[in-house]
Amino acid sequence: RHSSAIELLADRPAVESQIAEIDDQLADDLRVRTRVARVEQLEAVVTVLGERPLPGADAREWDEASGLVLQHQAAFDIAGGIGDYPGSRAGRAYVESYARVAEVVAPYERAPLAREVEIGRFELEL
Repeated sequence: RHSSAIELLADRPAVESQIAEIDDQLADDLRVRTRVARVEQLEAVVTVLGERPLPGADAREWDEASGLVLQHQAAFDIAGGIGDYPGSRAGRAYVESYARVAEVVAPYERAPLAREVEIGRFELEL
């Protein structure tokens, strides 16, 4: 046991380097997907977030959310939306990705429209 712990510690720099490389690749992927979503306004994103706002802070937030949505969809082969709520059998990667995407998507979820019923005025003559 002791020797395997020492080996693990000895391998730690290599493992950390691999993790950093993966993180860099994911960041690059996210940046590209964000740019694509901003330019192309893909249906897979617009269905989730709605139309991109006019340029400004809201548009930048939409851009960031759109990249995350596209990355999540690609990672877990989701054709539209953000997928099903993760159950107890879901893997950790899906659970974490779903939570992150659900958080950024929440402000864009449309509240059900309240249906208003207009009742005309009736006048009675006596």
